[in-house]
Amino acid sequence: MGLGVLGKFGDVIFFCNSYKVLTFKDVQVQRGVKYAQHDVLMQIPEQEFIGYEASTISFQIQLRSLFKSSPDAELLKLRRILESQKEQILMLGENYVGDYILTSYNETNKKYNGFGICIACDVDLQLKEVNLGAGSFIQSMLSPITDTVSSVVSNVVGGAIDACKV
Repeated sequence: MGLGVLGKFGDVIFFCNSYKVLTFKDVQVQRGVKYAQHDVLMQIPEQEFIGYEASTISFQIQLRSLFKSSPDAELLKLRRILESQKEQILMLGENYVGDYILTSYNETNKKYNGFGICIACDVDLQLKEVNLGAGSFIQSMLSPITDTVSSVVSNVVGGAIDACKV
């Protein structure tokens, strides 16, 4: 990452340099596992591990016009991310955390200027991890192959049709 870049979530880039400050704080990560419970007659129930829960992450960002972080512009980015319903890459520091969806955010407008424009806002983000799964990985690997095969087939079929027209 470049000078002063602290991370990113989708189009929201976290900065701390002499030009712009948009940082995150109070990062909370929740991870869990799932167990199935099997009742056993007159004994303590057995627990069987069945998988992992999706991780959830929450943190707060502070948007201040004074520090060149326009609350209106950044809130518009967050609204677009939320409405897109698509996973976004989350990086904190130089660490790739994973692919997450924005499940909700709470904005607290703290200050307004004389024109009624918000100049200070705190935003609490709630993210949930998505597992792209082996299916999408395999699809991404096969896509160039299937594109090449289909173009070759269309050329061969097109050539055969042209030959029949003669």
